[in-house]
Amino acid sequence: MEERATRAERTEQIRTEVLAAALDIFLARGYHGASLDQIALAAGYTKGVVYSRFESKADLFLAMVEARIDGRAEQNRRVADGLFGVDGLVELIRRLAAAQRDDLTWALLLIEFRAHAARHSDLTAAYGRLHAGTIERLTSLFTDVVGAASAGRSDVLREAAQVLLGIGTAASLEQAVDPQAFPPAVLERIVRALVGGEG
Repeated sequence: MEERATRAERTEQIRTEVLAAALDIFLARGYHGASLDQIALAAGYTKGVVYSRFESKADLFLAMVEARIDGRAEQNRRVADGLFGVDGLVELIRRLAAAQRDDLTWALLLIEFRAHAARHSDLTAAYGRLHAGTIERLTSLFTDVVGAASAGRSDVLREAAQVLLGIGTAASLEQAVDPQAFPPAVLERIVRALVGGEG
């Protein structure tokens, strides 16, 4: 029993180390510039070990994105702590936008993969499931922040989450050229237009 647990722990450790190495390599080289050979080398394993856990580079990338989404969701919850009402939602979006601005390389990496996935139906479906999960998590977070005022407005908040994710993608592309694009005041007007209300 102990040996089985140790084997499971080792398997999980390898997966964690490969995902960490994948993140570093993908961020440094982009999706198309990265290879499983490079990732295996960075993780300290053979390519065979990587293939035994991930079917392809795309499979590894999607697993890395899923892990990142899980971590970001927990972080977003902490960022939202103490924020309430529409004003709280505006402040939350401001904080999340600032975090994305500081993590532009990741945002551009996702855009690169999404453009690639758009040409492959299986990848589009797989990424679509992750994206839908992100929208649901943001909707839940927005609902908790807005509080009582969110009653009967779940569709509005879900649409806001979807629109703001799209705006975030556009903002990343613009900020890659002009770091001052999409300033906080613009985001505030967009959020208030989407969800309405003051306070």
